[in-house]
Amino acid sequence: MKKFAIITDFDGTITTRDIGNALCTHFGTMKAGKEIKDYDTKEDPTLWFDRFFGPIKASREEFESIILSYAIVKKGFEELVNFAREHKIPFEIVSGGLDIYIKPILKKHNLPPVPLYCVRGTLTPKGIKTAFPDYPEIALDDFKAQRVKYYKDKGYTTIFLGDGLVDLEAAKQADILFATAYLAELCDRNKIPYKEFKDFTKLLKMLKESYVSLPA
Repeated sequence: MKKFAIITDFDGTITTRDIGNALCTHFGTMKAGKEIKDYDTKEDPTLWFDRFFGPIKASREEFESIILSYAIVKKGFEELVNFAREHKIPFEIVSGGLDIYIKPILKKHNLPPVPLYCVRGTLTPKGIKTAFPDYPEIALDDFKAQRVKYYKDKGYTTIFLGDGLVDLEAAKQADILFATAYLAELCDRNKIPYKEFKDFTKLLKMLKESYVSLPA
């Protein structure tokens, strides 16, 4: 039986919408309708985050209230995380989003701890300050691809899930790819095979069928 490892994006992949974009639109730092595909993967991330998140000023209570009002987790995600834990399947989130909105969303759903690689955010009276200790001096798309390759090199069948341009390099590395939104368009253009998904039920079904022959 294959041993699987799951690496997934967060915004627009785990959630039904991009929470970072929703926050920036809410606070007026980004125009409504701007999409994740507009992000330039080679742009200096410090400048990008300073431009869009730097001006956002809010108390932690206000900030988390706004986050949770926008955040809807896709069907099957909670079950998937618990299934992965039960069957000792490596599962990690690799995101260009901020920990200060990702962690409250995960906490709301009472999920077991999972490895999370993302941007660190700090709410200050002058705005949000960001730092990149999880992937310093490397582009996010390359870092995501590295995480997939890490598990491939250990002999795992890698499953990657994503929705945007910064997911493309990881998509190319994955053994099994679940793509949606702009990433699916890019895969079509580049003839990269993928499974289209709206939620996590298709992946759950695949995993359960793979583990059904295990002894009780």
